[in-house]
Amino acid sequence: MFANARSTFLRPLFRSPLCSPFLRPLQTKSMRPSSSSSKIDKQIYPTILLTELPSTSQSRTHAASTTTHLKQLLSAPKSTDASIHIRDLLTLAITPPGTPTSRKNAPAILPRGTAVLINFGHVKAITWSSRALLFSPHKPAIQLLSSHLNTLLSDRHASGVDHVEADSEDYFELVLLEEVLRDVCDTWHRRCKLYSPVVEGVLKVSGS
Repeated sequence: MFANARSTFLRPLFRSPLCSPFLRPLQTKSMRPSSSSSKIDKQIYPTILLTELPSTSQSRTHAASTTTHLKQLLSAPKSTDASIHIRDLLTLAITPPGTPTSRKNAPAILPRGTAVLINFGHVKAITWSSRALLFSPHKPAIQLLSSHLNTLLSDRHASGVDHVEADSEDYFELVLLEEVLRDVCDTWHRRCKLYSPVVEGVLKVSGS
């Protein structure tokens, strides 16, 4: 009896115009890649490739200018260490040379599988266990950092520190991350020393 009463009461209610908007099936929008992701997917960016081993056995060169098609990183098989998600690449806010930067992302150090994405200060980089990519090689600060890293890696290779133990702090990616942090912090420290007298002079003038 109660079942018949429920159906008698609810069936007209469900058929009423008031309930019809809530009973329609949900319509899902087709997921289309955003304009920013499609742009970063098609761009070819100049980079500096850093390798743990020198380019040749007779060479002391660990840094070389190259170009990177970001689509190769996105389409790489998940089983390889080259695969990067488009969301993580967007956090780097990479722009080709001559293109004004439309937005500034917050500093980030993102471990992603076997890769580490770095967006810190003037450095935008991706590092793996034995190689790394530095973006914006046209910037003097990146060129200086690349030269310093090339010297550091060359000294490591000459001393035989190419393969490290599991509990060692000399992993390639950790060494590179440490040098990036040191370089950016030194840059900010120099700026503070440069601007500090100027700011103090302005405060004295405004306070007098």
